[in-house]
Amino acid sequence: MDLTIPAGTLINGKVKDLGVIKLAQFVQRRSGKPAKFMPKTIPSNFDKADRSNHMVEVEPRIGDFVVSQSRLWVAGPTKLRTT
Repeated sequence: MDLTIPAGTLINGKVKDLGVIKLAQFVQRRSGKPAKFMPKTIPSNFDKADRSNHMVEVEPRIGDFVVSQSRLWVAGPTKLRTT
């Protein structure tokens, strides 16, 4: 999935209703402290999904700044979780 949050749409650090993203928040408590980007998705039906573990890569881009993180998501009996 690719998601673009258009420039100027983060109102007070939040944007709502971007397709499968219900809410996206960008929070930085104080200058010089780490910032957090926290997306929340809408409920999805994964009844027909492949039950094997999957690597998920997240790559936020802000202008020329790019950071990437990969995590292994493991299918549990009722939800996905990271290892």
